[in-house]
Amino acid sequence: MKNIYSIILKLVVVTGLALGISSCLDDDRDACVDSRGNVRLTLNLEANVASRSDLYGRHYIDSIHVYVFDAGNRYIASCRGGAYIYGEPYEFYLNLPEGEYQFVVWTNPGDIYQTNYSIEECEVRKPLLQDLEYYLAYPENKITEKEIPDLLYGVYHAATIISGRNHHFTVLMIPDTYQINVKVKGLPVSEDVFGFSITENNSHYAFDNSIIAGKSDFQYIRTATEASGELNTSIKVLRLQNNRSPKFRFYNITQNETFFDRDLIQTITNVYQASGKEVDFNTTFTFDIVLTYDTEMGVMVSVNGWDYLPQPGELD
Repeated sequence: MKNIYSIILKLVVVTGLALGISSCLDDDRDACVDSRGNVRLTLNLEANVASRSDLYGRHYIDSIHVYVFDAGNRYIASCRGGAYIYGEPYEFYLNLPEGEYQFVVWTNPGDIYQTNYSIEECEVRKPLLQDLEYYLAYPENKITEKEIPDLLYGVYHAATIISGRNHHFTVLMIPDTYQINVKVKGLPVSEDVFGFSITENNSHYAFDNSIIAGKSDFQYIRTATEASGELNTSIKVLRLQNNRSPKFRFYNITQNETFFDRDLIQTITNVYQASGKEVDFNTTFTFDIVLTYDTEMGVMVSVNGWDYLPQPGELD
């Protein structure tokens, strides 16, 4: 992938028999098995961060969780790593018999991202992959006012473990978080407090990374005051895609007045199409939105440098 947000997770599984020293005899292979586990799991992240030089410095990945399922999609084991340090791979040891496995990887589990089964419950109940959910644990009021951690997902299907061989697998980590940067220009000078909100219902994900339908709406909310004649804010949100309709609203909290209240996906799509472009939410993960108001409060919408002047009444 050529986008700057693409991340490759290299997954190397080495059976214990292959870990033995080179002098191990064919008839005494048991002596070669590593005491820590017969499978060594090495996870190495690589990223093109040309325009995000602070990616690792700000703990973009605080931790990862790897789930192991058998050929019948039954939970077998799991392992967890801490904050990712650039150039230093994660390494785990597992005891797995010969067979076919599936590895599912999620980033940043903890207070914000949780599962419907704890690891302790998984160990006891051995749930199926399709019974597990990974979700955003938003507050009781269904409002998130702080930046959510970056969420990425990876899976490797049909990983066959055979005694005496090295196994090399590559897993593509798919970003599930998008950065929305908003700038507002042209408003009259004011000391009022302004709000920005995005309303969605995509908080829960199955272990195939599909969005679980039917969940409650929740909101990302940010506030801002004018500085140098502009308003600026950033909101990190979960999955954006063409078949969704998150609502984006810009409003004056002090005066209780709404200036912009539209479908975020449709707004982005309209701007791209008006410029003869097509937006691809599978390769673009940052959207810089600029709302420029004129003296009559008409608005020019810009997304990632493409401008769009809505028709009269279109934003009503």
